[in-house]
Amino acid sequence: MRNTYLEYAAAGVSDLRPYQPGKPLAELERELGIRDAIKLASNENPLGPSPLALAAIRDTLPTLALYPEGSAPELRARLAHQGQTHIRQNFSAQAMAQRYTVLYETLVERAVLDIPAREVA
Repeated sequence: MRNTYLEYAAAGVSDLRPYQPGKPLAELERELGIRDAIKLASNENPLGPSPLALAAIRDTLPTLALYPEGSAPELRARLAHQGQTHIRQNFSAQAMAQRYTVLYETLVERAVLDIPAREVA
């Protein structure tokens, strides 16, 4: 029996390609027989974290044990402002159930029972 799950996918989903991670630095050094290489890819930084990031982390430590607001309105507003998008284009999901719902609503064009995805989720 053939997998036909893609027939339920939203337009464009079947054209998505998986992320291809970069080669780990240690593997590259072994392959090339070199040491002390500096990797400038995969969002890695040979200089370490930014002092601004470290300060933000330190400032957050006192409230780290508090559970954040589920919809993260402040974070979403800042992301929207920085990315010049609408706040509704940014989402936050903390619980796995929320993530599954978002994935379902994003990827599924119609449900198996032919009920629109938003009504099922």
